[in-house]
Amino acid sequence: MVNLIAFVPALLTAAILAVVRWAPRSTRSDLRRWGTRALVFWTAVAAGALVALLAGLRLQHADLAVWSAFALIAASAAAVTAVAVRLVSSFAR
Repeated sequence: MVNLIAFVPALLTAAILAVVRWAPRSTRSDLRRWGTRALVFWTAVAAGALVALLAGLRLQHADLAVWSAFALIAASAAAVTAVAVRLVSSFAR
């Protein structure tokens, strides 16, 4: 079972993008720009976690593999959140 803490990055990403959306002088292009930044950041974190997971499996370090898998799930959930916000902002023109 996935620990609920894995969803904290996704919730933080959604909260930050919500603040950007409803900021006083914010536009939809600002939201798309920040959504893209969040997507790039969380994709990079997920890629790093995947490399660490593969290294942990290859070197047979169980702790590294478990924590890397946990980080991969958290970063993937946050990246999916960023994509969803970007898609919703592009539909709401």
